[in-house]
Amino acid sequence: MPISLRRRRAVYAAHRGVCPYCGASGATHVDHIVPRSDGGTDDLSNLILACGPCNFAKGGRRLAPEHEAELLAKAAAVRDVVAEIEKTGRRPRSTPKGGPPERINMLVSKEMRKEIRRFRFANEINSEGEAVRILLRQALRAEGML
Repeated sequence: MPISLRRRRAVYAAHRGVCPYCGASGATHVDHIVPRSDGGTDDLSNLILACGPCNFAKGGRRLAPEHEAELLAKAAAVRDVVAEIEKTGRRPRSTPKGGPPERINMLVSKEMRKEIRRFRFANEINSEGEAVRILLRQALRAEGML
């Protein structure tokens, strides 16, 4: 069963349109951290936003356990925000108990983004997304996941 439009919009609003894999803004794909094919659900704690190239490169594969655990923790951190958006159509006005909702810290560090840019220009690749997809495929091959 596909993810409802309301849930997609809520996930987008909670994650503020930022892809956790490459840091690109304007991410529009709702990605299952644990793929449905491996028993993943449409629960809010298993959904995260991703840009198209990263989502397609990841496909139905699982990430390395440490990266998967990090993404699951980030999805769980914004679960209440997503639920509130899904229910009311807007972000919560007051700060939830325990402090402000954690803004998603991207898996890709500033150094890695610089490396992506260098790779992109050295190989004359037109888009950053294409460079990320190529690098992600290389990393998955190196891990034996492709």
